Amino acid sequence: MLLTPSQLQSLGPRLSLDNFCVLYDISQDLQHKLIENGYTVSHSLCFATIQDLEAISVLHGEIAQLKDVVSHCCNA
Repeated sequence: MLLTPSQLQSLGPRLSLDNFCVLYDISQDLQHKLIENGYTVSHSLCFATIQDLEAISVLHGEIAQLKDVVSHCCNA
């Protein structure tokens, strides 16, 4: 998963994926991959595994970006 068990305790605000991507400067390419594969709210990303993301052709750098952003959301 993108988060540790302790981070899952404080997920931060639930945002639509559109708002999440604008707020955290997620590229349109990555946003499109996520929406196309059913991710519609920010909290759903917390439960995605690295394998889930790789299976939908999310690049390693994009995974790193998501880890950073989701981790930041949980510590905000």
